[in-house]
This record gives sequence, structure tokens and C-alpha cells, in this order.
Amino acid sequence: MGTSKAFVKLSSVLLASFFVASLASCRAPNKPILEPSPTAQPVEDNRNDYVAPTAPTPPPASPNSFISKFKVDNAYLSDWQARGIAVTGGSIFVSVADPVGLSKKGSILKISSDGKTIKDLASSWLGFRHPMDATVEGLAVSGSNLLAVDPAGKMYVVDSAKGTIKVVKTEGSKDVAAGGGAVFVSNGAVSRTDSSASAKNPVSGLN
Repeated sequence: MGTSKAFVKLSSVLLASFFVASLASCRAPNKPILEPSPTAQPVEDNRNDYVAPTAPTPPPASPNSFISKFKVDNAYLSDWQARGIAVTGGSIFVSVADPVGLSKKGSILKISSDGKTIKDLASSWLGFRHPMDATVEGLAVSGSNLLAVDPAGKMYVVDSAKGTIKVVKTEGSKDVAAGGGAVFVSNGAVSRTDSSASAKNPVSGLN
């Protein structure tokens, strides 16, 4: 009888131990504690960034220095106003006009490089007669001659040494240039001609 009670008691102990062990095995395992990792900083990729080139610093600039000024109105009987200018052989030539005087005339003045000597080149009778009109405009050098144009329909061919004048009837022009054996005149459009002004050929692309 005593042996049976001892067996029952031992069996109860073993069952309780087995039950506790089973509960322990069913419990969720403890999670490991992890240290937080440092946040990684993004790496900037500048390979596609456009960097504007630096403009070079311009050198210091200074305005053109004033050298001198020349008077063209030194005549007693004329109120000359400058119209065109050309330079050759150390002399300055200026086409001038007097649109307010009684005679309303034009001329070409020859001025020394220092501006001290002025000669009324395109005149006769001691300066009382001027074949050029007050409507004269542009002036150019063509060889030994001066070419002055007039919008009123004339070209004046003037000998730069003697002052003799040849008047050529042609289409009116306001400006003139000469070079390469040709004469170029303009009056809103550019044309090519010669000192005879007998024919004008329009310059392509300038009309």
C-alpha cells in the first residue's frame, strides 16, 4: 500500500515537471538587442553639374584722347558748314556748303595737318565764284582727284592740286567712296560707278 502511494506521488512530480518544461519550450525566444547603426550620409555626385566659365576681366579702357579741332568757317563772305571729309598727302579736304548766304554756294577747303592753313580750293575769281552748289555732300579721294557728290544730281571732279572742277550730271547721291579703281556712291542704296558716273551698277546685298 505504501509503495503504491509513493509511485503515484512520483508520477505526479514527473508530470508536473514535463508540463513546465513543455510550457518553457513553447514560449517565444528573446530577441537579440541590436545596436542602432549610424545613418549613412548621401554622397553628392557633381559629375553632371554645369559650371559656367568665368569671363575674362577686360583690360581697363580709356576714351580716345582729344587732339585738336579745326575751324572751317574762316571766310569773310561765306558761312561754311562741313559736309564731307577726306585725307590724302598730309592734307585734309572738307566739302563745305553755305546754305544761308546770298549766293548759297558750296566748295572744298584744303586744310593743313595742323589746321593753321586753309585754302578755298574749289573757287575762282579770288573766291567770289563757286561752281559747286550748297547742296554738296560727301567727299572722297580718287587718285589725284577729289570726288564730291550732290543729291541734286551732280558729281564734282576736282583736281586736288589745281582746284579745277569738272561738273558731271548724274543721279543724286549723298555719300561717296573710292578704291580699287572703282567709285561707290550711295543714296539709300549703294552703286558702283567711276569718275565719269556714266553708268551705275547696284551692289548686291546692299540695296
